[in-house]
Amino acid sequence: MKYSFISLIVGIILIVGAFLILQRGNVSPFKVSQLQELINENQIGENDYELFEEKIDELIANGQIEVYLESSSVVIFVCTLALGVALVFFGIHSIVDKLFFKKFFEKANFPVAIRRALLFTGVIVAGLILRFYRVEWNMVVLLIPLFIVIELIVVYFSADKSEERPQELPKFTEKPVFVNTTAEDGHISGREFENIRNSYEEEFEEEDQNVIKETSEE
Repeated sequence: MKYSFISLIVGIILIVGAFLILQRGNVSPFKVSQLQELINENQIGENDYELFEEKIDELIANGQIEVYLESSSVVIFVCTLALGVALVFFGIHSIVDKLFFKKFFEKANFPVAIRRALLFTGVIVAGLILRFYRVEWNMVVLLIPLFIVIELIVVYFSADKSEERPQELPKFTEKPVFVNTTAEDGHISGREFENIRNSYEEEFEEEDQNVIKETSEE
């Protein structure tokens, strides 16, 4: 459980930190020179945020926003945001799995949580990229059933492999190491245990031979 809570807290910090650095820090997703030309051409004032957002929306709609974006800053922001989303999803998934789907002594299924967190994060990033390239929302929403279909396929094939995998029987070829103890403390010694085991093995062998004789006589 502690790993789930740590993952959840770190993910929230990354998400909040990514937006705070982008808004209040020195990291800008836009190229300063290109952005200054846009401001001068449209005579955007210092506090004229509505006009600035309107021009940015026009650039996105016309597919010209790539010219004004600083690729390194955008990549850092997207990667930090994606990592934060994946950690938050992993933490929530593990906590819910542990509380509602596992017994008290069982651990949460971390591999499944990691797989679903990566798939969910991939869907979110893909949706942002599609919207960036002016893809309609009805097409972006199709990523959700795609995510569900991929998860069902993985679950189906993983279940088949687990069923086909033969269960290995325990091997008793190696003799255990016993510590010789005296009978005074209520425990048998290692030699006494060996004698008892050998007597049982002889009895089983005799029974097997008797069964074989009976079947052969019939």
